[in-house]
Amino acid sequence: MKLHLILSVALLATAGAASAQTVPHPGACKADASKLCPDAVAAMDRTAVQACLTQKIAQVSPDCKANMAAMKQANAAATAAPTSK
Repeated sequence: MKLHLILSVALLATAGAASAQTVPHPGACKADASKLCPDAVAAMDRTAVQACLTQKIAQVSPDCKANMAAMKQANAAATAAPTSK
């Protein structure tokens, strides 16, 4: 349960203000993170998991890549959106 929670938080953290609905394949990066980044997952370090998956992008599954791309795009859109005061 902790593993699933930390991976979910790590992936959603990438999205910044993006919602979970932005992700086309929820949970798709769980297996990739466990396989490719076991130390970061064991340390429950979401920043390290994110960095590890990004570094090993060539080995990441297509569904996880789609999630990462969607989150990056949503984060860029949220960052670019003007804030109202």
